[in-house]
Amino acid sequence: MVTKRLLSLFVPMALALMALPSWAISQLSATVDQNPVIQGQSVQLVVEADASADREDLDLSALEADFAIGRTNINKSTQIINMEMQRATTWTILLLPKRAGTLTIPALELDGVLSQPIQLRVLPPEQAKELGQVPLAYIETELDRNRVLPGQPLILTLKLFLGAELQRGSLNAPEHPQLQLQQLGQDQSSSEIIEGKRYHVIERQYLISGDTPGEYDLGAANFRGDLLVSGTRQDFFARPQARSMFSQSEPIRFTIEPRPVSYQGSWLVADIVSLSDDLDTETRFEVGQPITRNLLLSAIGTTPDSLPELTLSVPEGLRLYPDKTERGGGPRDGQLIAQLKQSVAIVPNQPGSYTLPALKVPWWNARLKRQEWAELPERTIQVEPASGLAPVTPALPQPETQPEPMAPAQTDAGFWPWLSLGLALLWLATLWWGWQRRRPQAQPAAQPQLRPLQAEKALLQACKDNDADKALATLPRWGTEFLGRSVTLAQLGQALPSLAQPIAALQSSRYGSDPQPWQGDALQAAVRALPPPQAKGEPCHLPAMDPTTRMS
Repeated sequence: MVTKRLLSLFVPMALALMALPSWAISQLSATVDQNPVIQGQSVQLVVEADASADREDLDLSALEADFAIGRTNINKSTQIINMEMQRATTWTILLLPKRAGTLTIPALELDGVLSQPIQLRVLPPEQAKELGQVPLAYIETELDRNRVLPGQPLILTLKLFLGAELQRGSLNAPEHPQLQLQQLGQDQSSSEIIEGKRYHVIERQYLISGDTPGEYDLGAANFRGDLLVSGTRQDFFARPQARSMFSQSEPIRFTIEPRPVSYQGSWLVADIVSLSDDLDTETRFEVGQPITRNLLLSAIGTTPDSLPELTLSVPEGLRLYPDKTERGGGPRDGQLIAQLKQSVAIVPNQPGSYTLPALKVPWWNARLKRQEWAELPERTIQVEPASGLAPVTPALPQPETQPEPMAPAQTDAGFWPWLSLGLALLWLATLWWGWQRRRPQAQPAAQPQLRPLQAEKALLQACKDNDADKALATLPRWGTEFLGRSVTLAQLGQALPSLAQPIAALQSSRYGSDPQPWQGDALQAAVRALPPPQAKGEPCHLPAMDPTTRMS
């Protein structure tokens, strides 16, 4: 009963006290978690007020002169002690000193109450090592070179040293609007012992390149995160507490020098450049047989995008079908490797000896500071007629003649040769007269079919199956039979203009830079639309003579 009465009195009193307006601030204090601090390391500024306030009530603009202001956290608390309500507000501010030396954290003001200023010593890293000061986290940077030419890349290596367990955080590279930065590979982790303290080391590399000459200041790389450190407050379980950290490196500076005025050709700067191919000049090729030539342009000390396209040419009688270029590379054994692969198909149209022109790629040797050329010498190839494409010579029919008896050799032939000649001419005239009598009786339907069927059937089947390789192999043989002479693909397109476009599409689908599945409908229709070949130059098969017309 007594308990109920006490509760009925206490609860309304507590609610009344909580409803009262907050008391005015009477005290404002400021402290730092470490002093001195090493340059490039953050320091936590803790400001406590004995009243309730909002985040924006504390003016921090006075700190901006000597410090970079990082993350700011605020915590409010309310306690009732001896029937008295106590309220407090705590700001935890992450500060990064902008320079070494003795800096002053100025007095901060809240509702007319000022905190005490703090003299903060900021030690350069070299001095901190001499004094045995070991930072909790810091960043080291390294450039593989400080002076480069336009387009010449340099490698920036960042090393983040963490002296406590990382809870969360991010390592950020600097940025510049006129430069390209690209991370190389994945982060590498290791550990090192420095001044008796074990550090977890995270290493990251960036590729930096630019085209405009000048002096460049990238600023500093930075780390923002939380580390688990031993707490300053008493903890029954001795659990570590998260501490916010902000660390940055020294400024990163380098120079891009102008391009040498004496340089000629497409600009390429590297340490080493080489050009090679896999063409075997000892091999003898055939007309219509595609010759694959793979070229490789390799360089050390540059990027794949900096390598120029290879410009190839071939002499008359060859056709060139370049494929898409492939670029690749990256860091390898501490060096930056770049490669460009170019594959081309060369199709001979005529037999003979062909000399492929030399290929030269200009480049600037960054080590020797002079212009050089990566060169492929001339290549000579031998092209032979395609197998089975020997010239076809139509055979004219010869009249059947009875062998004449051999006369013994005489010094004077007399009149016998003249008599034989007359008899032969008379016999030929008789054959012609009999053929003329027989000719009106010949039926038009009995004329022989002149269109070559054997090769044409295979060609039309290849078109129907959309088989590009088979069509390319069959076309020269079909053209040879159709025209009555040995021809190449190029000559076939010239002799039969209606086939030129379908043949070009067939070759492009097989050897072009952007190969596509071939459809044989166009070539099939063009072949079927051709008229039967003329009998010109073809053997004439005479019909059998009527026995009634023969000489008895």
